[in-house]
Amino acid sequence: VVAPDGKIWVGDAGVKSITTAGASTDVTANNQTTRSLAVQETESGTFVIAGGSNFIFRYSAAGVKDATFGTGQSGTHNVLLVNGTGASQKIFAGATNDFKRYSASGALEATVGMGGEVRALENQTVGSTSYVLVGGAFGLKRYTTASVIDGSR
Repeated sequence: VVAPDGKIWVGDAGVKSITTAGASTDVTANNQTTRSLAVQETESGTFVIAGGSNFIFRYSAAGVKDATFGTGQSGTHNVLLVNGTGASQKIFAGATNDFKRYSASGALEATVGMGGEVRALENQTVGSTSYVLVGGAFGLKRYTTASVIDGSR
């Protein structure tokens, strides 16, 4: 992902940041395969969220792991999406066959079984209503930001 400061963040066996000048920094070598990354902008700064097998970590723009961010997340977090701003901000994850919603601080709020692997997440706004599009082996479904399937379609 590309952060607002222009840094490029990549994940593999850990997380790495690359400045606009091309300087590379290993943020972590946790030997856990990072499968997904997302940028989170909060009132206290910009963060990069990294997801993988049974983890979601949050790093500051300087590459420091945030110890206050939620721990103990289960499932393989293949895709991540940040939705909203301020107190209503949520982090959505495609964790193997589940669609998960976390608070902005990483606490699990809801899990929806999808019946197949979640492969893509995207924000959609219709009028003043925000939705999360969830795509995968089951097709495409639209959910409200409260993790409720949209019955209007």
